[in-house]
Amino acid sequence: MAYTKTVKRVVALGIVILGIAVLGYFAHQAFQPIAVVGGAEISGSTFRSYRSAFQSYARTIAAANAEIGKTLQDVPQDVSDRAALEELIVQEIVRQELVGVYKNETTTKINAAIDRDMAGKDSAGIATAAERVYGLKSEDFRNIILVPMTREKLLRDYISGLGQNYNDWIMEREKAAMVTFPSGKYEWREGKVVEK
Repeated sequence: MAYTKTVKRVVALGIVILGIAVLGYFAHQAFQPIAVVGGAEISGSTFRSYRSAFQSYARTIAAANAEIGKTLQDVPQDVSDRAALEELIVQEIVRQELVGVYKNETTTKINAAIDRDMAGKDSAGIATAAERVYGLKSEDFRNIILVPMTREKLLRDYISGLGQNYNDWIMEREKAAMVTFPSGKYEWREGKVVEK
């Protein structure tokens, strides 16, 4: 009888330790950076959220247009992963450049621009569309889609106001960006994610 209690305790302890190890592994995977851009990390969870929204959007487009849908289905997962990762890197470059321009006012300017753009619009309808098209709740839609779009618009307006071509300007920033990949699977070459 004492032997059975000891075995049960050992098994229970083993299950607890295994559970902690599995939880630790997934927590590590969620927050481990997938890329580092100018010292700022892009976490695995950020990448997966963005990729999921991208895939949901692609499915919506595919459902609306069979010809595009076939094309989207032919894109290998690694190609779409690199495209999503590239977009996140460019978004981080834009974020860093915008902070360089507006300093501590950056968040205030972004929020004001989003509020101005959303004023008078059907927020419930937008939330429904965001969930249907991107598979995102309203706050996630704001953070994953609206904030990066607004950052780019603010930076584009600023650079254009200086009399420069934004596309040329940002391309140069992308090429010069210091981007590393802790996994060692990719490298950043001339503004593109390429496999090693």
